Amino acid sequence: MKKAKAIILGCLSPIVIIAISADWLLRHAADRAVSVEATGLLSDYTRASRKYYEKTGKWPTTQYELSKFVAIKGCFTADPNICKKFALIDHSDAFKAGQWYSPSGIYQISWQPGVITRFTALPVGDYATRGFGATACFSAVTLKTKVIYATTRGQNIPADQIAQC
Repeated sequence: MKKAKAIILGCLSPIVIIAISADWLLRHAADRAVSVEATGLLSDYTRASRKYYEKTGKWPTTQYELSKFVAIKGCFTADPNICKKFALIDHSDAFKAGQWYSPSGIYQISWQPGVITRFTALPVGDYATRGFGATACFSAVTLKTKVIYATTRGQNIPADQIAQC
């Protein structure tokens, strides 16, 4: 009887492990897919910073200036269910550098203008602990841009996963 139980457990164990692994892989892949929004937005913002600099000879210091080359639209809250139901807010009229939620409401976008302009997208709301953030930068010295996916979940992006220009 003990031998029969051991054989059954031995046969079922790999199936359970495969099922758990498959579930983890699917969730991980889905969370990773959502981070495409963050990197796409940051890529657009860094390119807009570069275009603004190439046209004016200075880096953008306000969302109004940045919006000359990219639409800055987002949700008014960090709740994707609400964001699906309401129109996006236009953040291009802000005469300061600040932060806003992504169109999906999953990310909070922030930026710090300067010789090295930095953008960050951090997962927020229900997604804050399981989401992957992203960082980006534009250098007015080298005219290079860089966008990096964070490989660590949550809002604390390790220093080695922050874009350097």
